[in-house]
Amino acid sequence: MEMQNRWKAENWEPEALMDLYVKAGAKYFISLANHRDNFDAYDSKDHPWNSVRVGPKKDIVGIWAKDRGELGFDFIRRVPTAWDETRFIAGEPGRDIVLARRHGKAWYIGAMTGDQARTQKVPLGFLPTGNWRARIWQDGEVVREVRRTERKVTRKDVLSLSRVAAGAAAVVLEPLPAP
Repeated sequence: MEMQNRWKAENWEPEALMDLYVKAGAKYFISLANHRDNFDAYDSKDHPWNSVRVGPKKDIVGIWAKDRGELGFDFIRRVPTAWDETRFIAGEPGRDIVLARRHGKAWYIGAMTGDQARTQKVPLGFLPTGNWRARIWQDGEVVREVRRTERKVTRKDVLSLSRVAAGAAAVVLEPLPAP
């Protein structure tokens, strides 16, 4: 806890950093929302050990989201750092990868591609029976565009995830209450 109290982020310039990332050719950006020791870099409602109450007294992830106004930050804020289960879905080294990871009852799918655009079918047979809400973030038609959709799925469904070259997609699957 001592180190977080000493961290003030007084020299942190998010706009200058983002400009540098874009100039270097970054096609997307991911902010660290939760440090490995469970220190949240946002105004966490889970516990008081976060960057708003300790250390810099700033909502680091919130500042990135506000400054950039980009879709996808709502996904980053909810990704856990510890997993109960991980499943390899598809992929080849240097080409692409699709992983599914479970935290509690929710499943998270992450998909990345190499230097060729891809649309990939992702079977949901790993899900338990029942109805699930799928929140999907995937690449848009141009760099830095993110499309967010939502739909109801079951373990019998197959998602189609589109990614630009060096792109990514993410899905959060949460069980819906039984009717």
